[in-house]
Amino acid sequence: MNLRQNTLLQIMLKEGSFQTIDSLAVLLNCSEKTLRNDIKDINTFLKDNNFETSIQTKQGSGVHLSLYKSEEAYLHFFLDTKILEIRPELERFYRGMIALLFSSQPFTMDSLAEELYSNRAQLKTDILRWESMLQTFHLTLEKKSHLMITGKEENIRLFVLYYFYQVAPTAMVQTIEPYFLEDHEEIFLIILHLYEQKLGQQFTNNAIHHFCIYLGIMIKRIRLHHSIQQTDKTIMIDNDIKKLMEDTFHIPFHQDELAFLDKVMESGAKQWNNAFIQNYTITNQTKHIADIFLKELQNTYHQPIDKTLYKPFCILLETALRRKEYDMRVLNYNSNQVKFDYLPVFLSVVKIFFDHKELHDLHLFETEYTRLAMLLIPYFKELNIANKLHVGLVVNCSIEQAYYGKYTIEKALPNIEIDQILTELDMEKMSNDEDFYISFNYLKTEKPYIQISGMLHSKDIEKIKSSISDFQNKNRKSLFSKKYEIKKISSITYDQLTQCLYDEMKKHSCFDMNLTQFCDQIHIIKLFQDDIAIIPFFHKDIKEDFLSIYDIEKDFYMEGVCIHHIHMLCIKERPYHELYDYVLYYKHHLKKDIIKP
Repeated sequence: MNLRQNTLLQIMLKEGSFQTIDSLAVLLNCSEKTLRNDIKDINTFLKDNNFETSIQTKQGSGVHLSLYKSEEAYLHFFLDTKILEIRPELERFYRGMIALLFSSQPFTMDSLAEELYSNRAQLKTDILRWESMLQTFHLTLEKKSHLMITGKEENIRLFVLYYFYQVAPTAMVQTIEPYFLEDHEEIFLIILHLYEQKLGQQFTNNAIHHFCIYLGIMIKRIRLHHSIQQTDKTIMIDNDIKKLMEDTFHIPFHQDELAFLDKVMESGAKQWNNAFIQNYTITNQTKHIADIFLKELQNTYHQPIDKTLYKPFCILLETALRRKEYDMRVLNYNSNQVKFDYLPVFLSVVKIFFDHKELHDLHLFETEYTRLAMLLIPYFKELNIANKLHVGLVVNCSIEQAYYGKYTIEKALPNIEIDQILTELDMEKMSNDEDFYISFNYLKTEKPYIQISGMLHSKDIEKIKSSISDFQNKNRKSLFSKKYEIKKISSITYDQLTQCLYDEMKKHSCFDMNLTQFCDQIHIIKLFQDDIAIIPFFHKDIKEDFLSIYDIEKDFYMEGVCIHHIHMLCIKERPYHELYDYVLYYKHHLKKDIIKP
């Protein structure tokens, strides 16, 4: 199964409903004949791998995936395990990095291309992708007499730990992990248990998994004479752990190496339970910073945080501060998807950090803002519930019928608050304070209203729901009505791109940040959807909403993702519910392919 066929199957898995052949062909940029052949190949692939699931065709409706529910989870897992076969550039990444970082053999462009069963031209393209990933950890791929990755040794190891899981997590576990674990997993677990005793805390299963791989990375690098130098000399080394490791692996572990290993362990995710939260002692520094953030949050949105979230927030914040102190960027598998799915929450959290100088000066790693936003999703969800629609009820009936209508509507639709009951004549005299009106009769008015029957049947409630959705879409459209300019670029470097975006931002805002600060913010807020890099700014210094789109003809890489479209989405300061609507409408456009040429 090739990449296009895998994409088609993933679409069918996600959508569930019937899709027309012509729409799928347009989406996948192929002919309808090719698409029909792909469907046959996919069905053969599924049958050969013992799946009952298949793609079915229905005349007049299109095609859909006839999915056996018992097979759904396994099918997702199975496709993930096959990703290296479907996307050979990912396999070349793993094999290329292992060759350059864990082999004593020097590689030239030609010898590495041969090692990867590739060619020089393909390797040049692969290296562009790799370099965009290495830059995240301040590493460089030098191309002199032979290829060599240079930079701080600790960054090389963290790069491997981060990107080997980020690129293809399931394939990493199934295919690559055995290379690092060899037959040492049991002793690795003993070492980790000693660290749990030393720290007085249990690691999460994911943390244990990653720590085992780090130990494998560390041992392979030390055996190639790549050791960590000049770390914190104040950390006390555990001689029992040192002796166990030296006796087992027959290599020396000097103080700098073990000091960094201590930092890795301290930065790992701890197992959460009630006892852990209750017994955890928060430092005064963390309390101070948490109190500043939560005060700013409450002042901005006029709603206190749930007290049960205070200590978990402090624990996450303290871990983030420790990782920053140790220069330890820790993977968050869900970071990109969380940013997209909960973009209003993420932008609101980041804005508070950016707007307050003491919080801004923390300069946390980008994934830490996402983790804090994940914890605060319930808080922002309550903000949306608290933001009710204000409605006027227009009646020409008895008083008891009017109040019965108010009670029934508000009970059935908790997001509606009927501020006042009035007649049609009263309504025309009112200013436009209400979002809309509900009436039991036809009204001669240009104001937005919904006509329902005085009996308040279930169909009346459904009519109100449907009409609310229409009103909200109109409001979202007005929020996103400004035209945007699409700029076509044949090719561009990352520095040139950030300069273009910076210049564009200066036209629409009164930003006082310099280019370096601007680039730092881009690194934190950017996210990816397919081949689109979305760079969303939500800032008090933005004077007007605007969207700048750059179409890049040649392949351009950001953190290993091949990008053909850049969307700089800039949103002026506004209440949370308006931010939510604005982002929702942008996503609607994005999904419908309206703003992607």
